[in-house]
Amino acid sequence: MGDIDVLNRLHRKTPKIRRDYKHLDMYYEGLQKIDVIGLAVPPELGMFEVAINVPRMAVDEPERRQQLRAFQRSGSDKIDRGLQEAWEYNNLPSQSSLLHKDCRTFGRGFAVVSTNPEEPDQPLITVESPEAFSVEIDPRRRMTAALRTYTGDDDRQRATLYLPNKSRYLIRDGHDWADEFDPDEHGLGRVPVVMFLNRPRTGRWTGVSEMADVIPMTDAIARIITNTQIGAEALAWPHRWAAGVKKEDFINPKTGKPMATWEAYMTILKVTSNKDAKFGSWDAAQLSNFTYAVNA
Repeated sequence: MGDIDVLNRLHRKTPKIRRDYKHLDMYYEGLQKIDVIGLAVPPELGMFEVAINVPRMAVDEPERRQQLRAFQRSGSDKIDRGLQEAWEYNNLPSQSSLLHKDCRTFGRGFAVVSTNPEEPDQPLITVESPEAFSVEIDPRRRMTAALRTYTGDDDRQRATLYLPNKSRYLIRDGHDWADEFDPDEHGLGRVPVVMFLNRPRTGRWTGVSEMADVIPMTDAIARIITNTQIGAEALAWPHRWAAGVKKEDFINPKTGKPMATWEAYMTILKVTSNKDAKFGSWDAAQLSNFTYAVNA
């Protein structure tokens, strides 16, 4: 099977990956919408929508505690200075933080190794977005191919196909793919991509988002707090009533003009010449049930 066949097979997986990751990304950024959560909010009450960002805490707090001390090779108790130098050369002290954040957000993350024509003794190691990656794993649990797709500044679609002995850099011309640059014949004997999985499971190569357990709770809290705000707006003030008063009683004595609705409500007449007039109010609603639910 040719390289382009492999590319097309991997490329067909990309739309679903991006849809799933867009959903998770919205929760991480706190941009999930109430209509997605399942609560129908009328347009006039849209100002009361709220998103609670528990998912970001589930990702950021564990990642913040990860600290790499040093490198050791298997079978040795000495610090490997060569690996440490490659780590620092590729700015991985900061880039690795992005990789682990991606891994916890989306369930997996990717790092790519390539040859370095400027400094052959140092590999180029980059962290790439999992939203752009699709991979194939064989029954022996080895990665046989990986594909990274992206759109360039000229709005043309590009792809990097990673294979065991070479990496191809391609550009889409209509419906066909063509090499944009010469392939990187690295001869590594394995795909130069490392996939990091969060909560790995046997035979599953997508990982699990660290946010998976808190998303349902976050949706519930968002519903409750949105309802709290709507309830506070509609019911927290005691509703007043007056009987036996005339429209003329709501005229501002200084200006001679009708009172504004809010002014009339806050300064509703307590006296009137009408002996049959009555005033009263209903108790304000208690919103403590919402507070108890969020605390629980």
